Amino acid sequence: MARGKVTVERIKDTIRLRFRVDGKQHAFYPGLGYTSDNLLRAELLKRQIETDIDTGEFDKTLKRYKVEKVKDNNKSLLTVFEAFTAYKTKRVERGTLYKYWALINILKNSKLGNKCYLSITEEDAEKFVLSLLENAEAITVKDKVCILGACYKWLKAPANPWIEAQNLIKVTPKQPREAFSKHEVNMIISEFEDWYPHYLPFVQFAFQTGVRSGEQVNLTWSNISSDFKTCWILSTKTNRARRIPIPENLSDVLKTLKPVDAKPTDLVFKTFEGHKVNLNNFNNRYWKVVLETCSIEYRPFYCTRHTAATRFLESGVSPVAVAQILGHDIKVLMKNYANLIDCPELPAMF
Repeated sequence: MARGKVTVERIKDTIRLRFRVDGKQHAFYPGLGYTSDNLLRAELLKRQIETDIDTGEFDKTLKRYKVEKVKDNNKSLLTVFEAFTAYKTKRVERGTLYKYWALINILKNSKLGNKCYLSITEEDAEKFVLSLLENAEAITVKDKVCILGACYKWLKAPANPWIEAQNLIKVTPKQPREAFSKHEVNMIISEFEDWYPHYLPFVQFAFQTGVRSGEQVNLTWSNISSDFKTCWILSTKTNRARRIPIPENLSDVLKTLKPVDAKPTDLVFKTFEGHKVNLNNFNNRYWKVVLETCSIEYRPFYCTRHTAATRFLESGVSPVAVAQILGHDIKVLMKNYANLIDCPELPAMF
């Protein structure tokens, strides 16, 4: 549970953020009038302040959180990107949102961030990209440029200088992480069963379904069908819904896990204290320890998804079905797992 909790309040026609840091109460006016658009921006500030408090990066001067007033026809790149991030706040996973916040901080320290977004040229975008490449890997920079391009698309800007800028970035393909072998999966599950049984169902569900970690930690009992045979998932990454099958072995696990008095809105997977699972904490306190104990090469928890996809395809499940279960675009699946899909024998043509 976050240590920093921010409350958004309406004071007459303005927005106020109330929170406590190191025992001191703050009533902060970020400079936003009370409108629907500004409520989205306030939500963005709320999450940023909570994260800064939790990570020890809170700006005691509050300057970082003050919103500058600008005319609508002269909005800076920073201003429109903050609005875009506010729009995305409830549409993407929290882990993805960190990328947006990081980009906001970069723009705040860049001359380009203060420039009117409509006047930014391809040459400006190119210089910005080259400056980023001096301190970051190509794949990280490309991710940021793609986000800026999406921002301009969302704005329906007459020109998008970031599309051409993407072509400047040459990303060297990296060798994909190996999926866990069946023997490794059994070792991991056995270790959790012996030492951390509370998290055993969490691990079993991940390996068996291949859902995104961010999707799994947000599952409630309303997402699980009454007969425990299907699970309905709304992805915060793609904003698409899908229904996946639950095999009998996992169905039995869920039946045992569900409390008699469980409410539809209750989380399926919780910490010992009854809170939502924090993936970073889980990874550091339990996952890494189990892999080390089993002498298994470290791979992050989300590699359970890659493992599930690999095993599904190896067992003969159709690529279309696998893509639907994982919430993948079929093109992405074919690109990443083409080597696992059996090629039919070609007929003789003469």
